[in-house]
Amino acid sequence: MGQNEYLRWLSSETPSIYWHDSANLTAIEEAIRNGATGVTTNPFLVQDTLAGSPDDWEEDMAAVKTLPPGPEKAEAKIAAVAGRIAKRMEREHRGFGTGYCCAQTDPTRPGDAIRMIE
Repeated sequence: MGQNEYLRWLSSETPSIYWHDSANLTAIEEAIRNGATGVTTNPFLVQDTLAGSPDDWEEDMAAVKTLPPGPEKAEAKIAAVAGRIAKRMEREHRGFGTGYCCAQTDPTRPGDAIRMIE
């Protein structure tokens, strides 16, 4: 992505709040430099970053590796990745709608909002 003048303008000169959709740490840091103040992610993006940058996540995935395959393991992976991103995004908190990571946590229920917030 590099420097994106449009996103920088959008986030600094308009009332817009820019959230970046990713789980890739490098892409998130670039997005922050371009004005992103929040991150959204989902199971597909989490698995993509875990497969593409396993060394970045080795420590975060240590406990998850012991879980048996299934929805609980998938949710644990997503929770670990989203939790790390959320800690990073706390530094970007500037008021309403900023400094957060929002993640779809259960890959088997993408449209079940009630279940996802339980």
